[in-house]
Amino acid sequence: MPATQTLEQYLHGRQRAPDASAFRNQWQQRRDQYLGDVKRLFSNIRMWLGPLVSEGLVSIGEGTTRLTEENLETYDAPELNIYLGDQAILVRAVGTNVFGAFGRVDILGPKGSASMVLENWGHWKLVHHEYLGPDLSQPLARVRSYKDFTEEDFKNLLYLLIAE
Repeated sequence: MPATQTLEQYLHGRQRAPDASAFRNQWQQRRDQYLGDVKRLFSNIRMWLGPLVSEGLVSIGEGTTRLTEENLETYDAPELNIYLGDQAILVRAVGTNVFGAFGRVDILGPKGSASMVLENWGHWKLVHHEYLGPDLSQPLARVRSYKDFTEEDFKNLLYLLIAE
């Protein structure tokens, strides 16, 4: 199909390219909103584990991790270290530049890991993987589903990540 106009003519008829500072500002706002949601999630986790902390069965430490993402400068994000007896779980922010979500947090334990995605602002979902096929090491298909993230889900997940 022959062009009826030049690229320059086409571009002059369109909106101007976005201002670089406005573009950067949008990404910084997204990062700040993501970090706010991570902090609220971590606050919920502290509240859910509060009775176990009071009993001396669990302790929680806070730290930071450095993230570098496309369209954003390197920044610090919070992480939680959860100690359950002689086992440790790390809950770490991964970033906001995630395909299909507004952000991701990983939960890493001695027996495996899990991920949570920020499906909508303020709404975390637990990612569930299911393998279909005769041999789990060679799945015929992999189904990924999302489940609302609740206190019960979190405690069950902690158990699975540390249980012997």
